[in-house]
Amino acid sequence: MPTDKKPVFVKVDDYEKILSKLNLLNEHLKRAREQLDTIKKLKEDEDKELREWEDEIEMLEEKISFITETISKKD
Repeated sequence: MPTDKKPVFVKVDDYEKILSKLNLLNEHLKRAREQLDTIKKLKEDEDKELREWEDEIEMLEEKISFITETISKKD
């Protein structure tokens, strides 16, 4: 593969079209990044909520187990 760099000639109209397409692509990438960040935030919130529910269920299980053991004890 040759490593010689040679100038590339592009019509001004073509150059402007390329710049326009690149700007459009960057806008789309920016929106995609924003949407991804929003989805990640929603997922973090959802994971936090699920952890809280799990903690509550564990606490209720422990209380019910304690009550069951207490009631079942023979004096």
